Amino acid sequence: MNRKARRAVKQGKLKKINEAAMQVENAIASMPKKCSKCDKGVKMKEDAKIDDWHIEIYLDGTVKLSCPNCSNNSKSDETK
Repeated sequence: MNRKARRAVKQGKLKKINEAAMQVENAIASMPKKCSKCDKGVKMKEDAKIDDWHIEIYLDGTVKLSCPNCSNNSKSDETK
């Protein structure tokens, strides 16, 4: 494989990586700023609290965010 072919393969891989990163950035930017069920706002400054929130991403691009209270309630409803 010559240099030109290796560069083309490398550029193709970089393009795929950049496209995937862009999709993630767009998903994060379009993420709701409040709970989809109770409208409680997210406080991004509290790092320890952010980990408790539940994010649902569907194939059609819909993003739903649930606070710890609502996500715990839905989990208990599923087990009944």
